[in-house]
Amino acid sequence: MNAAPIAIALFNATWQSAVLVAATALGVRLFGEAGARLRCALWSAVFFFCASLPFIDGALSHRVVVRHERVPVTSSRAVHSVYVRQHVIAPPARATEESAVVRGARVLARAGTVALCAYLLGVCVALARFGYEVVGLIVLKRRCRPIVNESLASVTLPRGACLVTSEKVGIPCVLALGRPLIAIPADMLAELDETDLRRIVAHEVAHLERYDDWVNLAERFVLAAFFFNPAMHYAVRQSATEREIACDDRVVMRDGECLPYAECLATLAQRTAGRVHAPAPGLYSAPKQVVVRVERLLDRAYDRSRRFGAGIAATAIVVTMVAIGAVWYKVPLVADAQTPLPRAAHASLIDSLQSNGYTHLSVDQLVSLADADVNGNLIAGYVHAFGHPTVDQIVRLADHGVTVRDIDGWKSAGLTQLTVRNAICLADNDVTPQAVTTAMRTLRAPVSVDDIIRAFNSGALKP
Repeated sequence: MNAAPIAIALFNATWQSAVLVAATALGVRLFGEAGARLRCALWSAVFFFCASLPFIDGALSHRVVVRHERVPVTSSRAVHSVYVRQHVIAPPARATEESAVVRGARVLARAGTVALCAYLLGVCVALARFGYEVVGLIVLKRRCRPIVNESLASVTLPRGACLVTSEKVGIPCVLALGRPLIAIPADMLAELDETDLRRIVAHEVAHLERYDDWVNLAERFVLAAFFFNPAMHYAVRQSATEREIACDDRVVMRDGECLPYAECLATLAQRTAGRVHAPAPGLYSAPKQVVVRVERLLDRAYDRSRRFGAGIAATAIVVTMVAIGAVWYKVPLVADAQTPLPRAAHASLIDSLQSNGYTHLSVDQLVSLADADVNGNLIAGYVHAFGHPTVDQIVRLADHGVTVRDIDGWKSAGLTQLTVRNAICLADNDVTPQAVTTAMRTLRAPVSVDDIIRAFNSGALKP
């Protein structure tokens, strides 16, 4: 399984969702005349679109193909050659350095396996927590008992719901899964008057009519898969706040009393000290949310009957344009162009490798050997000099211009214990066999390759 595309898709989705959520928040702030129902729909749409971004990025992903060109490097012996990486997908074609985006994509690709394992572990923990909440919700529904109240019995409940109460319920809420239940804490039944109780029940009925219980479950399940994305957490909080305000609007539009309902919310906030842990939308979840809801209730400029306007239309257009732009610009996948193996060198190279004990090689190894201009004579010479070097060592020796003649000359001059690293260092520093002979005669034994290189680089000895 290639983890790099998944890691890059998740990374792209994270910053794309941050940009999209920021644009949505800015649009809602600038065009704030829209009602809570439309705001809730907008935030929910943004949330679920952010959840689909990894799949969209994966389907629309493009690859940056990096070509390797062999160009000579001027040196005293002109025996070196290096690879210069160059973009081939977009102008300017003369660029010889990788862009920051491509370098970042390579980093993500290298860390893809670790990142994917960490992500899967986090998803397992988040899903386990979600499952624990669902099991707690089922257990809580079984412990509830019906409410016997004549004033509340006349309330028409949609979707076959039932009014229940329990000491285990901390706040009024809708309990989803199966037959929905409107749960009210047992102490509130005795402490609140009938008018406030009817307002609370009306608020929960609005949740049922909007199917907020199922939407909330879906959001929490999706959020478990994107636990690492702060933008999606913010979008869920905004959607939950607007969802509560939309239900408040229904209660106020039915009763026509804003101030008494605001006082009911304030009283409820004082009585409830905890938050709901079950995946169910509640009348109250956080102090900041209650403050926003009360402010909206007391705002005379707020139009609860507004359905659609130019402001929300402009916000939707801007968010759509930002979404298209974010999907278009993303960190790409990086692939190195494979240099085709020349047909003429194909058979002879494979024969030389097999005759020297190199079998079961991959295509990439064959391509690397062909790119380094490795032939049968080089392979035989390297095997004779270094025992049985690896394919990577053969490629490095050839790339650094180490010839069989140089190896024989260095050994004849006295470097009998020659290694692949020493041979590359001698070639990189242009140390000839004649220079090694001079050093062996001048320096005190034992003489190492590092001693020879330091002596000639400092100018103390001349060949």
